[in-house]
Amino acid sequence: MTFSALTTLTHQDISAEPVLPSDDMRLTSTEHLVEIKTVFGRATHRLCTLFDISRETLSKWLDGSEQPDTAYDKLLYELAVASRVFLASGIHPTNAMFDRTVFRGETFLQLLHQGESGATVAERLVRILQRDARSNAKLDALLQENYKRSVKYQDLNPDDFGAPAFEEDDHI
Repeated sequence: MTFSALTTLTHQDISAEPVLPSDDMRLTSTEHLVEIKTVFGRATHRLCTLFDISRETLSKWLDGSEQPDTAYDKLLYELAVASRVFLASGIHPTNAMFDRTVFRGETFLQLLHQGESGATVAERLVRILQRDARSNAKLDALLQENYKRSVKYQDLNPDDFGAPAFEEDDHI
């Protein structure tokens, strides 16, 4: 699946589309890792659990001093595809996102490890995150409206804060 097809799937515009060959399965593991690191950033180190490797080994893969075993090619490809979905959606994966339940009680990394499609899992996670953002925005608006009604902040004068009430002056 090409990058432009992923952009269509997520219905999002993207400002800077990376240049990718039409058949991205031909990319090397190192090229996939560079793409993954670009999108996943600091959260990349959580991938150690997915590959069952040490952080040191992953660092060697990322800096190019060591090549991943060819057994990891399919998983690296799926992660690269997932990273494109996140990029197209404007989402930068975090450690908390890796622990988020995505489908059937499984997390993002667990589903990839079980052989699920990187695009499918990432799209599900993006939909969940977008739904959460909409819910949070509605809740914030509701709470803000309740605050305005309960406090009636428009009747308050900041100059009155800390000033004694009329009754307080009589008792001093």
